[in-house]
Amino acid sequence: KSREDKSLLFPYLWMFLTLILLSLLPEMKSRYLLSILISASYLCGYLIVYWNENFKLNKNYKWDKFVYKINAWLICIIVILLPLAGFIFIYGKGYITLPLFILISMAIEVIAFFLVKSTIGLKPIRFVIEVTILFLFLEAAVLPFTEKIINNPEMESISKTRRIEEIKDIPFYHNSNDELRIEMVYAANKKIRPLDVTSPDSIMKRLPMVLLTHKSASDELPAEMLGKIDTIYIGKFDDNRWSKSDKRYKDNFVYNITLLKKR
Repeated sequence: KSREDKSLLFPYLWMFLTLILLSLLPEMKSRYLLSILISASYLCGYLIVYWNENFKLNKNYKWDKFVYKINAWLICIIVILLPLAGFIFIYGKGYITLPLFILISMAIEVIAFFLVKSTIGLKPIRFVIEVTILFLFLEAAVLPFTEKIINNPEMESISKTRRIEEIKDIPFYHNSNDELRIEMVYAANKKIRPLDVTSPDSIMKRLPMVLLTHKSASDELPAEMLGKIDTIYIGKFDDNRWSKSDKRYKDNFVYNITLLKKR
């Protein structure tokens, strides 16, 4: 292939046009990245094959070798330092025993050795295979111990309501004055409809119901309603994936759930 080969133009344009379109969206959500991951993966795969063919033919494309080595060496350094990160964040916090930590660290360093060899020897296909082996190993051996690091240790997801027989077949509502995050709907696996909690007629027509409120139900419902209905507190649920000390923690993921019934 020559430098004039325009086949690289398509994957580059696909990725950068997707990036520009995503940048124009008024609201950014992590799931929107799926569209750019497809084009970015295609581009990375194309470059790996392109480099592999050129390096095999020993073509003197210095820029390609420079870009490959910069990226490969960066990954090698990260992999070499992984045991240090594991010592601080996993073993240091008591999530793993010392013998197991040593075994995992040794395995990671063996993979790092082969990654360095593939970097020096300009073997991009072999490098990708070794990275894949590393990821599979980390998922099997390390991921089970990282749950408390990645997720909010106090997380009490609304998804647990799926297993509560008492409210399984009862419709869910939320205070119409509060924004409902779509993540709550996915977690509960229920339609959660808006409700005017200041209207006694609206409430009585829909009983029995499960009501989601940020404050306690007795604080948000009209005082006159409390004498006409039974309120059964189910619990407080927090779907924040970040701890309370993190700036990304948001109160609109926290709900008190109450079952309302006619007396």
